[in-house]
Amino acid sequence: MSTLLNESPFGTTVQVDLNDARPIRWGWLLLIFGFGAFMAWATMAPLDAAVSSSGTVVVSGSRKLVQPLTGGKVSEILVGDGAQVQAGQVLVRLDDTSARAQLDIVRGQWLVAMATQARLEAEQRGRASIDFPPALLELGEDTRVVEVMALQSRLLESRRQLRSNELQSMEAALRGLEYQVQGQEAAKYSKETQSRMLREELRNQKSLADDGFYPRNRVSEQERLFASIQGGVAEDLNSAGKTRQAIAEGRARIAARQQEQRKDIESQLSDVQREAASLEGRMRGLEFEVNNAEVRAPVSGTVMSLSVHTVGGVVSNGMPLMEIFPKDDVLRIETPLATNLIDKVKVDMEVSILFSALNQSTTPRINGRVVQVAADAATDSRQNANYFKLIVEVTPDGMQKLQHQEVKAGMPADVFIKTGERTFMSYLLKPLTDRMHRALIEP
Repeated sequence: MSTLLNESPFGTTVQVDLNDARPIRWGWLLLIFGFGAFMAWATMAPLDAAVSSSGTVVVSGSRKLVQPLTGGKVSEILVGDGAQVQAGQVLVRLDDTSARAQLDIVRGQWLVAMATQARLEAEQRGRASIDFPPALLELGEDTRVVEVMALQSRLLESRRQLRSNELQSMEAALRGLEYQVQGQEAAKYSKETQSRMLREELRNQKSLADDGFYPRNRVSEQERLFASIQGGVAEDLNSAGKTRQAIAEGRARIAARQQEQRKDIESQLSDVQREAASLEGRMRGLEFEVNNAEVRAPVSGTVMSLSVHTVGGVVSNGMPLMEIFPKDDVLRIETPLATNLIDKVKVDMEVSILFSALNQSTTPRINGRVVQVAADAATDSRQNANYFKLIVEVTPDGMQKLQHQEVKAGMPADVFIKTGERTFMSYLLKPLTDRMHRALIEP
């Protein structure tokens, strides 16, 4: 073993063992090998190239405006700003007390009108029973409807009986006149028979009186009797004619009465049809008002811009009450992109999104894609810098990862746009190569 004695600057002698240089050589070898490996990795290993930008969350769909279809007084306000609501959930209730009371009255009038219409149609067709419409039969368990239908059935029977009795009375009077005509015809026939017989006797008596075998005064009496019988025949004929005329007039009165009854039924039917149509229109309007007294959420989402705060206040139809940010719409991030990076970003490029406002331990990076790159640059007046507006959309897979997170419009988000692959060495040398490229251009 060899040693080397060296004198130190402090006047002491230091003994150095020359064999201790071996670890130093190994150290240099390791250093050179590590540096070589690092250079190999830096020049050959691919790394993701990305462009980063910070933006804010926006909603892809438009805000849904909530408006009442009818006006009225506010009775309940069930949500506030920022509340999470489901589609169809009641947001605001309007006072429908007056509308319900009017609806009950109008519905009762409509039921009566419909039952009356069915009864008049049965009378018009000469039926003994009423075919009530399905709208009434479907409400057969309603005692009010049952009473209305029973009343109209009784009224149909009573009116039918009244008309029948009236016509039967008129028919009975006609039958009496017909019997009278028959009697008058029989009397006339009897007198005509007597007249024929008396005429024959009178001819024989005149022949005998001309020969002097029969008194002239008896012939004169027979002539007077014959004239009287002839007068009776004429009188019976006249009476029968008058009776027949009375019968014809009676039948005309019956026909006129029947026509009058039909016209009366048709007139009542026309009136009640108009009334039923008018009542149905009013009823539908009141039902619409009652059914829409509850203002419901058109979509699931977050309540924003609530404009009604006072119970008892009055709102008009179409008045904006609030807005809802749809829950199921795709999230988008709107972010500025530096103008010198515009050549690196294209539509449909993959994006990694980091929501800095969420808990990073439970919220991983979310996948997205570029859906829109502005065609022209805009200017940020606060920073006095130009930029291109970039729209990034969260993928369905990313939305699935965010289903348990409450992401709201306006939240910050960091966007990392994957532009390709580069080596670590290219990152280090790019500033130098860019400067050399500009430096080698002649002025």
